[in-house]
Amino acid sequence: MLKATTRKRKVLSQSPEDDTEFLFTVSQMYYIEGKTQREIADYFGISRPLVSQLLAAARAQGLVRVTVVDPATRFKGLEDEMCSCFSLRRCKVTPSVPDPERVRMRVAYAAACLFEDLIQNGDVIGVGPGRSVSATVDLLNELRHATGLKVVPLAGGTPHVAGSRQVNEVARDLAAKIHAECFLLNAPLYVDDPSIARLLMTDPSIARSTELWDRISCALVGIGALDAEDPYFMARVRASESQEIVADFCGRFFTQDGQEAGGKFVVAIEPHQLRKAREVVAVAGGVSKARAIRAILRGKLITTLVTDEDTARAVLGLEDGRGAGT
Repeated sequence: MLKATTRKRKVLSQSPEDDTEFLFTVSQMYYIEGKTQREIADYFGISRPLVSQLLAAARAQGLVRVTVVDPATRFKGLEDEMCSCFSLRRCKVTPSVPDPERVRMRVAYAAACLFEDLIQNGDVIGVGPGRSVSATVDLLNELRHATGLKVVPLAGGTPHVAGSRQVNEVARDLAAKIHAECFLLNAPLYVDDPSIARLLMTDPSIARSTELWDRISCALVGIGALDAEDPYFMARVRASESQEIVADFCGRFFTQDGQEAGGKFVVAIEPHQLRKAREVVAVAGGVSKARAIRAILRGKLITTLVTDEDTARAVLGLEDGRGAGT
């Protein structure tokens, strides 16, 4: 066995965080062999904080994936009921907690784990706007199992996205994680005149992205409820000339029956284009979104829903008349 000083010289012959083989060795000792960080530090003659940095670098470089497996099957009946009621291909339900941000992160993590397994070679992947979608992309692992991938936003940008990133940024991050070609959409989501929307769609730089909408095979989307405190959002609601709007989905408004309202003012994928996709995964948690989620489910716009227990029960309650606002 090498003496610690000799091993340390080998370690420090280059920056440890740039030595992929060394990162793998340290990770294997820690995660598989069960060595403590102190034992690894003593073995190589380095500091324990450096070992911690190396383990973090290994995760950042994709050498280590940490998966938290929920052994509970208590939601299977609820998931099956959602699938049966709304003709979903699959539904994933997570435990509910009082904190809305924790609900979002739990639902996003479950969506990330599920979405990773749905990506196939040659997929054209659509990305919708929203904080839940952004959180899901943040939690995705780096993927290399599929090739020939393309990523494109499903809606234009907005001047105000509270607590979130623009959809182009999210698309760029997703493309980097799955090693895909990214097509940005440099257009506003909402315009004042339908003729402007039509004109934008003919611009070559924009059409390069929007022409991919007919080829979407897999999509990650959010579902939004009405936000009366957002003046930009409510201006769009008033312009739609509809009093029945309950959902914001991929930049378009929908009534409680899943019918689009006021779509001529937006630059976003159309429902008939999205329905052609092999997989459309919606990530949406929080009871305040129950009516919006039910509307999108009624419109047959998604194949998969990832949500939390309280929200799933609220959606079912609305559907069978037990909830308010049916």
